[in-house]
Amino acid sequence: MVEFTTNVSGKILELPEKSEWKVWLMGDYGKSQHGAIVYQPNKGMEPNWFHRKMQELCFGFQWRKIDG
Repeated sequence: MVEFTTNVSGKILELPEKSEWKVWLMGDYGKSQHGAIVYQPNKGMEPNWFHRKMQELCFGFQWRKIDG
């Protein structure tokens, strides 16, 4: 399902719908004064519970589910 369509130079770009999950790769979860690097995967491409937990334990990545 396509969430956004944009017209660029006469061509239509279809951007995929984003997932309700975000991961904080660098920086604290909303606490850093310098900002953070945040990634939001496409819908259906987010990792399962085990993968998210292992990323948190091994690398310190913080996955959070966003409300609507």
